[in-house]
Amino acid sequence: MEKAKSVKVFCDDIRRTFPLPDTKIVDNNYRENTFCRLPHYWHCNDFPCRFESPSNYSGKSFYTFMDAVRSYTPAPERYIRVALLVGESCLTSILPELERSSDAVLMLDNDPCLLNVVVKSLEELQSTHSSLSEDLYLERISHSIVPIDSKQEFKDGYFHAKQHTKEFNPFFSEGRLSQVRSSARRISVIPVCVNAFSMDQMGTLKSLLSLHSVRINVINLTNLLEYHFPFFDDRINELAGVTLDEKKDLFEFHFNDLPLAQDAICGYSRVLQEPRFSKVTSSNDFWRDQIGYLKRLSCDDDWGVHNFFGSV
Repeated sequence: MEKAKSVKVFCDDIRRTFPLPDTKIVDNNYRENTFCRLPHYWHCNDFPCRFESPSNYSGKSFYTFMDAVRSYTPAPERYIRVALLVGESCLTSILPELERSSDAVLMLDNDPCLLNVVVKSLEELQSTHSSLSEDLYLERISHSIVPIDSKQEFKDGYFHAKQHTKEFNPFFSEGRLSQVRSSARRISVIPVCVNAFSMDQMGTLKSLLSLHSVRINVINLTNLLEYHFPFFDDRINELAGVTLDEKKDLFEFHFNDLPLAQDAICGYSRVLQEPRFSKVTSSNDFWRDQIGYLKRLSCDDDWGVHNFFGSV
């Protein structure tokens, strides 16, 4: 009971510190708390893009991550166990498995529209009692949250993702829907609207994790690091509020000292450049992989800026 109270206090503190903006005040094509106009990424990228051949995408992607989460048994500890996911991360398809190993889920993104869609999805799932109601479920979400010019893109992306999540999708069967609905009612999923490359915002988040004795036992950065290299370009740094002295410490500050559990499941992906892949690794290897990954990206001087401004 005491653990449950601690989890509630932590979740309330996160919600209070990072209130989710109302999508009604968000411009159709603008992400709050960021520095350029970008499209909405409604669904996870841990599987091949629907516009490319799956043969161009290496690795088991979604199933690699799911296999690791399903077989994961965290060691008993006094810490609050948190799953930290960037973007949508197939949340509704992995929620029952996350619930077995996590006390709460943090959903990080700088797009309040996306985060509101995730919240609305969980609300609708809790009141959906038939796998035949999938179209109505999607219609309710897109009608209330998704901008008009993105509604078809949202639905197309959902069905593309469903092809890859298969039996884990909430509407695969009545049994799976019941599992997801029950998990959505029990576990706290907290949307955290932050710019992951803002030193102030990430510093605040990590302070809260430390204050509440949190350990991250599942983390999926998706392809977040593909947007890291542009921060070494002055055109973007000026807008992002990053000083010259801070540039060299960006990676270490934002990610390297997150409180990962020793046995944490760590996932990341690469989708903007060949070879495309998703990878799952241990916490011991995670940061070493990320640093090497950033060095490879930085070999192309134009790579980060080119992709950050949406030229791909």
